[in-house]
Amino acid sequence: MISGVGRAEIHRCTVGAQKATSNRPDELAIRTNSGIDIGSFDVTVAKDADVSKVYHLPGTRLFVIASVTYEDHILGSEQHPDFVNMRVFVSPNRRADYLTAVAYAETDVPFKAFGPDDFDSSAVTAVLRLRGRSVMMVSMSCIRR
Repeated sequence: MISGVGRAEIHRCTVGAQKATSNRPDELAIRTNSGIDIGSFDVTVAKDADVSKVYHLPGTRLFVIASVTYEDHILGSEQHPDFVNMRVFVSPNRRADYLTAVAYAETDVPFKAFGPDDFDSSAVTAVLRLRGRSVMMVSMSCIRR
């Protein structure tokens, strides 16, 4: 629980994938009805909290490692972390390893982006090439519960 807050704040993170094709390097065409729900998890917001979940990427031999870390930087607040670091790895093994990942994406989101409205969310997306012109976008989005 965060000091100064009556109850713990929860973020719901959802991991999914979308298939697409690419005819040109600067263009993706998303395939209709190709969305894949991979998994979801809840994270209790706390300073220096670090939660990682591993999922099998359906139709492949790959794994998705989704990670959420709440961080304080220089201007730390006593009531909440300053930033939410969101990372997605797509890897042939179950570890979040920068060297073996076939796709990786990361973002730092200000904690205040998760406002009091239930519609405030943030996402991160990694893109990997499968075969030929086939591409898969693996994403994680987190929303305040």
